[in-house]
Amino acid sequence: VHVDMLAGICPFNIAAGDAKAMIDSAEEALLAARAPGSRGVVVSTRDEGTGGSAHIADVIRHALNQSSFRVLFQPIISLQGDAEEQFQALLRLPAEDERIYAASEVIPVAEEVGLIAEVDRWMIQSCLNTIAEHLREGRNLRLFVSQSSSSVCAHDAIEWMRSALDSQRIPASQISIELRMNDASAALSPFVAYCLGMKQLGVSLTLSGFEAGEQGTELLRHLPVDYVKLSSRYTRTNDDAIRMELRRLVELAHANERLVIAPRVEEARVAAALWSSGIDLIQGNFVREAARDTTFDFQMGSA
Repeated sequence: VHVDMLAGICPFNIAAGDAKAMIDSAEEALLAARAPGSRGVVVSTRDEGTGGSAHIADVIRHALNQSSFRVLFQPIISLQGDAEEQFQALLRLPAEDERIYAASEVIPVAEEVGLIAEVDRWMIQSCLNTIAEHLREGRNLRLFVSQSSSSVCAHDAIEWMRSALDSQRIPASQISIELRMNDASAALSPFVAYCLGMKQLGVSLTLSGFEAGEQGTELLRHLPVDYVKLSSRYTRTNDDAIRMELRRLVELAHANERLVIAPRVEEARVAAALWSSGIDLIQGNFVREAARDTTFDFQMGSA
């Protein structure tokens, strides 16, 4: 029996203390390992010349000028039998040295150098273009796309979105703007205003990084979101206390008429436990790794 193996590796010292950045870097290394001519094993590397903030900022500026960012798509599937086509849109930044930076590497630098609003709007425009293309092909596609606090607080955020939607003539509900729970807690008033403005346009909203507690309950009361996306802590452990907390969290969301998404689902065992907890949708490599195409059988993928 001949077995082929591919490996993408992220050394611990690349992003110590940032689990998401390490996973993203390992996934990008795996994508590189699949490329023609690759030897099958790629180790993520970073040094001051090719991975420092100044270099990444230069690559971001170039990508904005040339519209050379890349978007990957990961399916979000229903555990309740719905076969609606939905994907998370994930930003990637290709560099001249053939390295591809994950969003976890790009976003902090873009925020630091004042480019995050341009990056966020590029991402929304790209997603609207993709939705419009699929509608022309007869496919009704919803994309989830994350936005930063800076973009939410921009004075022209609602008018810009209105103009972008009008130019594409697509149903506003086919894009779901994803807002981070910690960002919303730190700037509740502008987030409430932003959400109300987006709902008037018909845009779908998602609150991500959601955890149990007074903070989460308060945000559900004030923000008219359609979905809550759980913190990944709920998919990383079998701890009984966490499972009970998860059940209460799902009950809270459902009582407030929100659908619940569990991200970073990597195993069938975890998916089964989430289903028994009443989770509505899941996303992660168990479903499918992020890819550049939107080809996925949602009829087969849904429970």
